[in-house]
Amino acid sequence: MIGLWREGERSLLESLLDLERRSGAVRAAGHGKRLQERLEQVPAAALSPWIYLLYYRIGQCVLSGRQPSARLELLLDWLGCELPQGPPASGVVSFADAGRPEWQWRDLLELFQEGGDFVADLEGPDTAETDRWREAITAARSLIAGVDPALHGLMEQLQSQVVLTMPGERARRAGTSFGGATTFFFRGGSLINCAARLEPAQLLERLVHEFAHTELFVIGQDSRLCRNDDDERHQVLIRPDPRPMHGIIHALYVSARCAELFRRLLAAELPGDTPGQGPRDGIRAMLERVTALGRSALEAVQKHGQLTETGAGVVAVSRARLDLSGADGR
Repeated sequence: MIGLWREGERSLLESLLDLERRSGAVRAAGHGKRLQERLEQVPAAALSPWIYLLYYRIGQCVLSGRQPSARLELLLDWLGCELPQGPPASGVVSFADAGRPEWQWRDLLELFQEGGDFVADLEGPDTAETDRWREAITAARSLIAGVDPALHGLMEQLQSQVVLTMPGERARRAGTSFGGATTFFFRGGSLINCAARLEPAQLLERLVHEFAHTELFVIGQDSRLCRNDDDERHQVLIRPDPRPMHGIIHALYVSARCAELFRRLLAAELPGDTPGQGPRDGIRAMLERVTALGRSALEAVQKHGQLTETGAGVVAVSRARLDLSGADGR
């Protein structure tokens, strides 16, 4: 997986160099050479997720030819500031944090809104709430490290930045919300809704769920998962609205990733675990939930999926992780 991740970084470099060949302004900024130097560092330092967003926005400016040159210059200046930076040391930041100007956070929101079904606005928690969530996320990741070191290592790389946020005023008036969100061009970062406190099992599910989306983006970065048309929709348990097959495969993969972790947690000795009070009951209930979601997605894939070779491999791995013969974790 890390090899695929590095291939994606090299693809990012090649794409940025291509933009330099197409645009004098991008070429004059010289960021391709700086990115290449970053990627040649040993050990390689993790790139900030914002670099991927910036490449995407700069590409939009260059390839469309319709955006004003001032916008392109702003993005190039921003990329120059971002390239030396890695993810934050704690891995957890608050949306609308004063460390970034408001227009940069707005750009991130607009990226997530491009799918057409994200909330209208976002806001961030206060400092005290951010600190509480940071502690809870650290504890959750420690649990993961104890039972699945390989998964923990991948999450450190592929989910290096968690952005704590919640629906803003317009979204609340509209009654819209979300649990978490991950998108291809914010690679290495995930949004987590912190409007309500989560039990340990719920937080584990949310973190691993969003990580698994990123992991699957990496697996499928050079190949589609299926040949189904995106207008073809099917009903599955994970969402109330019918989903395209590509989204259903994602639902299967993330549910199976979570199920595997919860099964391992149930087989381990957990800190503070006493009957009726420890995390085990919540983990068992969450295992049952994600297994049901995964089974629903698997049935839709088996019935309707026109899988590519990559997609077939993803489905096979997910089926094994669901372990439907022992889904209750006993």
